[in-house]
Amino acid sequence: MRLHCILKLAFAVAVLGLGGCVALLGPPINYDVDDIKESANKQLKEVALGIRPFEDDRKSVPEYAILFSESYDDFYLKIGEVEYCINREDKYTANKGDVPLQVSTIIAKHLDKRGAFKTVMANNKVNQPVVYEEESQNTDGISADEIKPQIAKKQEKISADYYLTGKLVKLYGQQEYVQGAKGAFIVFGALGSLTAASIEKPLIVEIEIVDLAVYKNGGQLLAKIGNIHEKFEEVATGGSQCNNIYLHVNEKLKIIIEKLSDKIENAIANHPI
Repeated sequence: MRLHCILKLAFAVAVLGLGGCVALLGPPINYDVDDIKESANKQLKEVALGIRPFEDDRKSVPEYAILFSESYDDFYLKIGEVEYCINREDKYTANKGDVPLQVSTIIAKHLDKRGAFKTVMANNKVNQPVVYEEESQNTDGISADEIKPQIAKKQEKISADYYLTGKLVKLYGQQEYVQGAKGAFIVFGALGSLTAASIEKPLIVEIEIVDLAVYKNGGQLLAKIGNIHEKFEEVATGGSQCNNIYLHVNEKLKIIIEKLSDKIENAIANHPI
C-alpha cells in the first residue's frame, strides 16, 4: 500500500513537472483585462479605432541585442558569475508570431475593454459575424421542401475612423536566475518549481514606444501623442525555468498601456470627431 501511494505521488509530480516543461514555451504578449476600469471619456462612442502593428525598431538598441541571439545555453544571459532570465524573442514568435503585432493586439483588447470607443481593433479592420436575412413567410401547411432557406448576408468589414501608429523601441525583461532551481526542477519536478517561484530576485523591465500618432482613416494626421517610456527596477518572484520573466513583462506592459489609453482617448476627444 505504501509503495502504491509513493508511485501515485511520483506520477502526480511527473505530470505537474510536464506542465512546467510546457511553460518553457513562454506565454504570448497577453494579460487579463477583466479588472480594467471603464473609461471616463464619453465622447467617443461612435468612433471605431484601429491599432496598426508598430514599426519594430528594437534591434537599434545594442544592449538588448541578446534578445535576438540564437546562441543560448541553459541560461539566457550571463554577466560575470551571475545568470539571468530574459524574455527571448524566439519564445514569443514560436507561439503567436510577430511581436509588434502581438503588442498592437493587446493594446486593441485593452482599449476595447475600457469601453470609450464603439470598437477597437488590431490591423484597422474586423470581420462582423454573419447576419441572416429574416424572411417573413407563413410555413403553415407548407412542406419542408417548399420553405425558403435563410440567406446569409455577405460578411462586412468595419473600417476604422482613426488609427494609431508608433514604433516599438524597447520591450525588455531581465531577472536574476534562481540559483539551484534547475537541479530542483529535474529532481522534484513541479515541487521544485514552486519552491523556486517563492524566491524573490532583482527584476528589470524596460518598455519604450515612440512616435505615437493618431491618423484619420484617409491618412491625415489627427494628433501626435509622442513617446511613452518606463523602466521598472524592483524585486519580484523568480521561476525555476525562466517562465516568470514573460509574466513580469506582461504585467508592466499592462501598466504602460493603461497610461497610453488615456493619452489616445484624450488626443481624439480633443479634436473634432
